Formats: sequence, structure tokens, C-alpha cells
Amino acid sequence: MAQFTGSLAQMNPTALDKFNVDEAIDTYADMHGINPNIIRTADQVKPIRDQRAKQEQMKQMAEMADPLHKAAQAGKALGDTDGQNVQDLVRTMTGQ
Repeated sequence: MAQFTGSLAQMNPTALDKFNVDEAIDTYADMHGINPNIIRTADQVKPIRDQRAKQEQMKQMAEMADPLHKAAQAGKALGDTDGQNVQDLVRTMTGQ
């Protein structure tokens, strides 16, 4: 089923929305008599996923912070110039 869903997802990624990976793992393990101690419970998985989501959020915030920092530096640099230099810069950027 996982392979079939993966094949469908190559044509239409929304197929993955339908596939419940956690349930598939639990069902497969149960069907094959896998020792349940090697499969994490939902309560054990939650903090792992929460931590991963937090790290991803921090990564996204860091990626957004760099352009903002550069824009702030550019604004400061413009603020440190006299009015004529700013007008010259605007003319250069607008082609006037």
C-alpha cells in the first residue's frame, strides 16, 4: 500500500494526504507479529515531532531574518548619507 501510494504521489502529491503512515506502521507490525516494544507509541512520538517542528520554525525564522537584517543595514547606510547622495542613488536605480 505504501509503495502504491508513493507511486500515485509522483503523479499527484495529494495522494499522501490520504495515507496514514502511523497507522500503516502499527498495522504492519501487528500483522507480522513484530515486538510492539520497537514501535514508539503516539505519546512517545509527539515530543519528537514537536521538537522537529520547533527546529523547522526556527530555521524558517532565521532564513527570514537575514534579508530583514540586510534591509536594515541598507536603511542605516542610506540614513548616514546626505540628501544629495540619496537622490543620486534613487536616480541611478530608476534610470532617471
